[in-house]
Amino acid sequence: ATDATVARRLLPEVEWPEPKWRSVTNLYYAADQSPANEPIICLNGSGRGIVNNVCALTDASSEYAADGRALISVSVLGINDDQDLPDSVKRELVVWFGSEVKQWEHLRTDRIIRALPEQLPNTATTEQKNKIQTQTGIYLCGDYCLSASIEGAVISGKQVAVAIQNNQSASKTYPAQI
Repeated sequence: ATDATVARRLLPEVEWPEPKWRSVTNLYYAADQSPANEPIICLNGSGRGIVNNVCALTDASSEYAADGRALISVSVLGINDDQDLPDSVKRELVVWFGSEVKQWEHLRTDRIIRALPEQLPNTATTEQKNKIQTQTGIYLCGDYCLSASIEGAVISGKQVAVAIQNNQSASKTYPAQI
């Protein structure tokens, strides 16, 4: 399981186009409470502003924050090096969630250059996307194998696990029952 660029380097015989990458700047905040109070991703549907989505990670699992506060993840598309970015994000999110956002504590900012492979329509054939076994014992899985998303990566990983399990089951011999 690796990204498409590394897979190409490790397996040069696999005919896969060199991916272009989408980048993201991800900011994390601690808050007294979740702005959503449910395990969802809040998407920016307005077409305005810099925030793409917001998720209270602790709504999915309280274990993400040992101190009982909410851990908030905010995604901004592209690499943003603005020193005022944490405060700009909070000002924008006050419109989404109210004045409680002003109290959020900025914890860190991650700039992820290769967040997702760019996946435009028809960037890979169905045959390429469904190719999980390249040769005996070597399997490919990752978001580039299905869809450029967490869901694509998870489904791809599950497909490889099933394929490995099926191959192992087919090759096992069992003693006869007496």
